[in-house]
Amino acid sequence: MQEKVDYKCDIVIPVWNLKEWTQRCVESIIVNTEYPYRLIIIDNGSEKPTRDYLVSLKQDKRLKYYLFIRNEKNLGCTKAINQGMKAASSEYILVLNNDTIVCSGWLSELVRIAQLSGDIGIVNPNSNNLGAKKPWHMSLEQYARKIMEKYKGRYIEMSAAVGFCSLIKKEVVERVGVYDEGFGMGNFDDTEYSIRARQAGFKTVFAKGPYVYHKEHASFDLLGDFDEFFGESQKVFYEKFGRPERLLYILSRQNKEYFKKLKKQTHDLADNLNWVRIFIKTHLKPPDLAEHTNIVLIPISFLFFRIHCVFNVLVKKKKYARIFVDDGILLDILKKLKRFHKAEVNPIL
Repeated sequence: MQEKVDYKCDIVIPVWNLKEWTQRCVESIIVNTEYPYRLIIIDNGSEKPTRDYLVSLKQDKRLKYYLFIRNEKNLGCTKAINQGMKAASSEYILVLNNDTIVCSGWLSELVRIAQLSGDIGIVNPNSNNLGAKKPWHMSLEQYARKIMEKYKGRYIEMSAAVGFCSLIKKEVVERVGVYDEGFGMGNFDDTEYSIRARQAGFKTVFAKGPYVYHKEHASFDLLGDFDEFFGESQKVFYEKFGRPERLLYILSRQNKEYFKKLKKQTHDLADNLNWVRIFIKTHLKPPDLAEHTNIVLIPISFLFFRIHCVFNVLVKKKKYARIFVDDGILLDILKKLKRFHKAEVNPIL
C-alpha cells in the first residue's frame, strides 16, 4: 500500500559543495516554512564534507519528507534541476539555489500569489537579487517582516523569472517540460523557460511580499570565471531569441490618443524582455501603464527637463537602442548627438 503524503510543494535544490551556505539554506527552510513541502536535493558530485551533510539530513526528524539524489560528477546546474523536476510529484515545484536564505512566510505567500489567477505560472519572490537591499541597521528577518507587512498579496508581471528562486505550477511543467540543457552550466535557462511558459499561456510574476536573500554567483565562483560561463550562455540565448533592447520614451506634453496606445505598446515590449523607461514632465497626467518590472516611469521637473533627458542619455552605461521624443527641440539635439549615444531617435507625432 502506497504511503499517503501531505506535502504540496517539492523544493528542488541543486548542490555542488558550498556546505556552509547549503546548511544555512536548509536551516532557513526548516525554520521558516509552514506550507507543506518535500525537500529534494540533487548532489552534483560534492566533496565529502558537503556529501556527508546532505546524507545526514535523512536522519533529521525536522524534515518530514526528504529525497536525496546523488550524481558522482558535476553534471551542471540545469541538468540537476531537471532531475529534481522529474522526481517531483506536487502541485508546485520550487527551484531554489543553495546560496539562499528564505524568510518567514516565504513559501505560503508565493503559493498564495500563484493561486490568484489561473494564468500565473511562475512566481519570483522579492530579494536583494531584484533590488531590495537590506538596510545595515536591520536584521534579515526584521527587513523581511517589514517587506511582507507592506506588500503581502501584491504582485506585478515580469518578462522572465530569475532562477535563484522560482515557484512553478505543476501544469506548467506538464505543458512546457523541463529546462533546456543547452545552456551549459547554467544562466539564461530560467529566462528561456519563462519564454516557453509565456508561449503556452502562462505569466511570470514578481511577488512583492515574500523575501529570499541570495548570495549571487557563489557556485559559479567555485568554478572560476563567471563571466566566461555567462558569456557562453548569453550567446546561445541571443542566437535563439535575439538581443533585448533598452528603449526610452520622452513625454513633454499631454497626448491622450498616444498615451492610450502606449500601454499595450510598452507592455508588449517589456513582455518580450526589452527594458522600457519613460521620462515625463511632472505636471502632466501620466499614461495608464501596465505594472511590469521592465517598465519604469520617471517624473522629471519641467524646469530642467531637456537638460536632464540629454544628460541621462549621454551618461547611461547600458545604452538605449531606440528613443522616442515628442519635443522638436529635444529631438534635434539628440539626433545631433547620435555619435555619442548611438541610439535611433524617432519623433512621437
